[in-house]
Amino acid sequence: MAQAAGSWADDPLYRDGLEALQLGQWSRAEEAFAKLLAQHQGEPGAAGALEPLLENARLRRSLEERYARKVARGRRWRLSKRAVLWALIVLVAAVAAFLFFASWRAEGTSDPAASAAATARAQRAELLKQAQAEVAAGRYVEGIALLQEIVERFPADAEAQQLLAWARERWELAEHYANASALLGQERWAEAIPVLELILQRDPAYRDASALLEKAQQGVATGDSWARAKQAMSAGRWEEAAGELELIQKSYPQFRREEVSSLLYECYLNLGLAALDTAPGDAAGAQRALEWFNKALTQRPGDSRAGTERMLAQMFVKAVDALQSSRLDQAISLLQSIYDTRFNYMAGMAAQMLYDAYMARAAARVAAGEIEKAVADYAAAERLTGPDTSEASRQRLAYTMSLTPTPTATPFKWSPSLLPTATPEPTPPPLSSFKGQIAFWTDREGVQQLYLMNPDGTNQRPANLSRWGRSEFEQLRKQEMISPDGRWQLYVAAGNNRIAQIWIMEIAIPANNRQLTSLDGVCYDAVWSPDGYHIAFVSEHTGSDDIWVIGADGQGLRQLTRNSWEWEKHPSWSPDGWYIVYWSNIDTGRQQIWIMNADGTNQRNLSNSPGNDWDPIWIK
Repeated sequence: MAQAAGSWADDPLYRDGLEALQLGQWSRAEEAFAKLLAQHQGEPGAAGALEPLLENARLRRSLEERYARKVARGRRWRLSKRAVLWALIVLVAAVAAFLFFASWRAEGTSDPAASAAATARAQRAELLKQAQAEVAAGRYVEGIALLQEIVERFPADAEAQQLLAWARERWELAEHYANASALLGQERWAEAIPVLELILQRDPAYRDASALLEKAQQGVATGDSWARAKQAMSAGRWEEAAGELELIQKSYPQFRREEVSSLLYECYLNLGLAALDTAPGDAAGAQRALEWFNKALTQRPGDSRAGTERMLAQMFVKAVDALQSSRLDQAISLLQSIYDTRFNYMAGMAAQMLYDAYMARAAARVAAGEIEKAVADYAAAERLTGPDTSEASRQRLAYTMSLTPTPTATPFKWSPSLLPTATPEPTPPPLSSFKGQIAFWTDREGVQQLYLMNPDGTNQRPANLSRWGRSEFEQLRKQEMISPDGRWQLYVAAGNNRIAQIWIMEIAIPANNRQLTSLDGVCYDAVWSPDGYHIAFVSEHTGSDDIWVIGADGQGLRQLTRNSWEWEKHPSWSPDGWYIVYWSNIDTGRQQIWIMNADGTNQRNLSNSPGNDWDPIWIK
């Protein structure tokens, strides 16, 4: 409910004005609100609340006065319906009088006074009939005017006086009803309640006032639930907020329907994520999360985020069951799919379980004499982000060496085949296989080479891709410029101001393109967020190269970093979209890998290298 706020709401003039409105005393209401507005001019909220009330009072007074003048003019100058009726009545009376006097003169026996009284009664009856018709049709102002005319002509007419009092009461009830309906339409529930109570006090069966009063009382309770829900959400008490919103949705389905549904979705989604965070590695926690994600999808069917969370929780529950039943192949397949989607799922517990499963299967394969398959499992475990992979690295190296045959001793005999040949290099794993890790370029060892590190800055080491890593690295960067659904591509071209701007193009229909940014400085390095809703890029709009974010629809432009001359470049989103990694030369003057939250907060140096580090990509 929209509650009045401010000292003007406590002024007696405010209550006097509202009472005058309810009683239909428009001049009194106008005077009260005009004084109140003058006394509290400039006070926050006063004008917005009081000016509509003042205009309402003025309009109703003006309409009432205009109708009174219209009636008065009609009596003098215009042949209105009532004037025509009166003319007919006078004509009939004149004819009747003429016939009466003619008969009286002929017979000399009739009474002129009795005839005049009969004529008056006929006039009164006709006026009363017309007034009753007007009142019955709900045209109270017209009916009241006719009844007042009867009372003026026939002061002793008790029936007309009684009907006039009843018509005035119905008029007031109709006015109160219209006022209450308007307040309900504005969701001003508490203000509507006393008006409806007044109506029911005068007429307990008046129209649907009883149902409207129940609706207003329910509205007050709903408004209280709404306020409690918003407060609980702001404090992160998602289950409490969901309870209040569910109560609103059940008891008053039409109350802010879309907004309630949207907030319920947010509550359910956060409850599901909290269930995962509070019970990492626990199948029961994943099952609880699954129930919350299903509820989220009832509020927003087909939602990709809730759908992804539900899919991951379902796979995790099945993976735990597979591990408990020693079905390692199935468990690895499920956990690998989870890892590929979100490497740090369940606070990294899924990655640790995957590592343990690979190590267990590798050990089983060693026992079975399947050394090559065991080496492949150790290598897969070694590439995981999160767990301590040193044992996997040691075992892979040991069993790789065991695969190399030991030469047997034979008498020496020279042959051209003994000439040395180049030892073939092992095929390195593709850069894309290091999901969840950050790849970047560095010159810390005196040469430019590609490095990898964990998202927390640990385990920084060469990627061993220096010979062909550049092309693979560039391919990953190009992929970040394509929307997650594969439909749109980002590119840089001159904008309307002839300065390089970010553009978006439909891949299947290149002519379907549009300019996304319109800044005064050059814009470049645009990359898509994993959810497809945001785009990070670099711009010189404020004088230096800084990182900005804009919605894929061109709305919500925000600057995340701000410096006087230092640079921030080459942003790359984390797989979950919560962080952005980039490089900056702030503080040290050297190029370093930095990380920040997706809203630009908590900016910090991640690589802390003695050399230069640049162009990071968070591998997804």
